[in-house]
Amino acid sequence: MIPYVLCMAVLTMDMPRAKYSCKYMDVVLESSEKFNIPPELLISMIKEESGWWPNTRSRAGACGLTQVMPKYSKYSCAQLKDPKTSIREGAKKLSYWVHDYGVGDYKIGLCGYNGGYVCKRASGAKRSKMYADRIIRYTEKLSIEIKKRLDYEDLIKNLDIPMSPRPDASPTR
Repeated sequence: MIPYVLCMAVLTMDMPRAKYSCKYMDVVLESSEKFNIPPELLISMIKEESGWWPNTRSRAGACGLTQVMPKYSKYSCAQLKDPKTSIREGAKKLSYWVHDYGVGDYKIGLCGYNGGYVCKRASGAKRSKMYADRIIRYTEKLSIEIKKRLDYEDLIKNLDIPMSPRPDASPTR
């Protein structure tokens, strides 16, 4: 049910390539649970990194949906262009930056994911800090949409509505 809810939320927000992203919400959820990253944060990072285009390659050589640098990964660029591999590897890398480097701070973790070890310095990585802010803003909006969808799903489950025809409905001939 959660992958469906994530999909409905990104479709509602008119995220670019939302329909494509829906194919991989189960991988997003699995990876976010495994690496202790909120799925909406991972979705937002992918939106920022690649716009959900799996064959994206940056000038610096980062590849795939999550724009992982092959030189810091066990995967080649060709392998990182596989959406499942990229999502899993990107979640793993983001987990390091958030939990080890950022000590749980998403902004510092995202900044580190984008710009490296200069993010804790007051003067360092202005562009990477702006990158982190954009992702956090989108994550907050996405979280609101997810909550709305979950509340709606709970409401539907808890309604006790018989699914029989209306009593006043008569067949037409």
